[in-house]
Amino acid sequence: PNLRITFFLGAEMKKNYLSDGDGFDGDFAATVRSLFDRIQEWLGENSEEITKIIRSVHRYVIFSDSGWFLHYTTPIDLISDDATSSNITPIMAAYYRDNWPEVAAAFRTQLALMDVDEEAKATFEEALEAHGAGLYRCAVRVLFPEIERLARNELLNGSLGRITSLLEVRRAAGALGTSELHLFGDQSVFGQFVVMSEHLYAEVRSPDRLEELSNSPIPNRHAALHGLISYNSLQSSLAGLIMAEFMFKAISIIKAQPDLLKRSTREDQGPR
Repeated sequence: PNLRITFFLGAEMKKNYLSDGDGFDGDFAATVRSLFDRIQEWLGENSEEITKIIRSVHRYVIFSDSGWFLHYTTPIDLISDDATSSNITPIMAAYYRDNWPEVAAAFRTQLALMDVDEEAKATFEEALEAHGAGLYRCAVRVLFPEIERLARNELLNGSLGRITSLLEVRRAAGALGTSELHLFGDQSVFGQFVVMSEHLYAEVRSPDRLEELSNSPIPNRHAALHGLISYNSLQSSLAGLIMAEFMFKAISIIKAQPDLLKRSTREDQGPR
């Protein structure tokens, strides 16, 4: 990101359009010139912070467009400011393939901190091992049912009703306030919230919807478990692990705040 363009445009507008003889009232022109001066001064004083914001937005966009998650394991130092959604996949895939033992260890550290039962931890461990062995189909097919088992037992009183869309859990997660997001431990969870709300549990009811989901490496529960899409890549497997981790954390947080389920039902928040 480069702020010199902004300074240039501001200077050109002042020079070409805001002189006292350009048809504007003199007082008005002077006021606008003063405003531009203050804007340029503010941009100069805060250029470093603005650059950080622009860089963060840029990264979020290219990661979203390419189907990767920003995550605490992301090798962010390898992603340059001129990276695009079309050229980060080889970088990301190589990093996660070459550094999987360290990445898996980071997942395990987070898993140990979660208030989930031993079955959930053992299942996640098996998914990590399968990914490390290059068995990329396993994580998605193993972890979606485990998320549902955990939600059923921890939050829904063992209900035998149909919970495949986890509507109650997603509403409760959506009811969390911004002050509670720190409980997930990482600001990058915003992208995971979006995927949970709009993609993870969307139902496939038309060929157009199936085609749309097929174009994303991020797994969809309905497509995966009904055999509509085979998620067989490193990227899809990693996305499955990241989203399962996110859902485990969400269940842990909601379990600690039981009123969230009641509150979310009352306010009717979240997607259906």
